[in-house]
Amino acid sequence: MENKTNLVIISEDKVQYINRHFGARLRNVLNHFSVSIADLIKKVNVSRNSVYKYFDARMYPTPQMVLQISEAIGVPFECFSEDEFEMGDFVYMWDDHNQLSRKKIELKEITSSCYDSTGNRITNKDYSPFELISAKASNRKALNTIINFIKDSVSSVDEPTKQVILDMLFDDMKDVNKVVEEYNNFKNNE
Repeated sequence: MENKTNLVIISEDKVQYINRHFGARLRNVLNHFSVSIADLIKKVNVSRNSVYKYFDARMYPTPQMVLQISEAIGVPFECFSEDEFEMGDFVYMWDDHNQLSRKKIELKEITSSCYDSTGNRITNKDYSPFELISAKASNRKALNTIINFIKDSVSSVDEPTKQVILDMLFDDMKDVNKVVEEYNNFKNNE
């Protein structure tokens, strides 16, 4: 079996986050997506004993192993590294007890104050669903990357300035989430 897994490089904080939640989330994801431990073992070079050690937090996977496991189960890496992740038409969210819930992404008509070159108001009908979802996904991912970079890496900026920047980015993230919700509502009402 050919290993196509890419090298995963993440911050130490993210590794600690994954380790803190991995066992409970792995157990929950296997149940949620109806993947047996035997199926996981067949797809990933991991022993049954290791899986049970992951469950009990007696052993932690490398980031590469997390990626292999997520690919084997058919979920994104963010399933184990974030509080929420998108998959298909759903946003999945982890609660404080590492229980998984999902919400259908629903979008409705986007009201826009932008106009095209002929003076017509631009709406989401001017774009394919793929274009809108793609833009939304890349905007959300870019904002998350910027937010995490500022939180983890920016040491030359004083705390008040850093907080102002983060607040602006969080507001932008809320706007992106509203657009996603509006688009999904629109899509369901077509």
